[in-house]
Amino acid sequence: MIIYQYKSPIGVLLLEFHNGTFTKLDITQANSDSLKQASPLPNPYSQDLDAYFRGKPITFEWPIKLQGTPFQMQVWQSIREIPYGKTTTYKKIGEKIRSKGYQAIGSAVGRNPLAIIIPCHRVLGTRSLGGYHYGLMIKNFLLKLENALPDTTIC
Repeated sequence: MIIYQYKSPIGVLLLEFHNGTFTKLDITQANSDSLKQASPLPNPYSQDLDAYFRGKPITFEWPIKLQGTPFQMQVWQSIREIPYGKTTTYKKIGEKIRSKGYQAIGSAVGRNPLAIIIPCHRVLGTRSLGGYHYGLMIKNFLLKLENALPDTTIC
């Protein structure tokens, strides 16, 4: 396993790379102990993130490997299909995968191992931003970056 780092406007992204695939992305602070073992993220991946954080529409076509329950995999696949600059709700994901377990959907979204690459920040509550594993300030930042922040949201 290789750990890569990428310095972004929302913190340092730590990416685990295992057997030619990305398996995890964490957002951490610059003083994290994990950074001592991390190498800079190589191109073209760093170029994709550079473009993304400049507000360019990006579809991350990276080699990834997800591990989760069949239900989580369904939720994560639905999230991957949300286009740049668009949002959906937990409820709409539930309708798409034929599940009314909205709390379970929220839990699966929260366990997404590849934030940004699998854009779980694009999943909103029906009347609010919903939650975000890395905090609502970061979710708000990412939605603004993509010009996808709902007008009615107060942050």
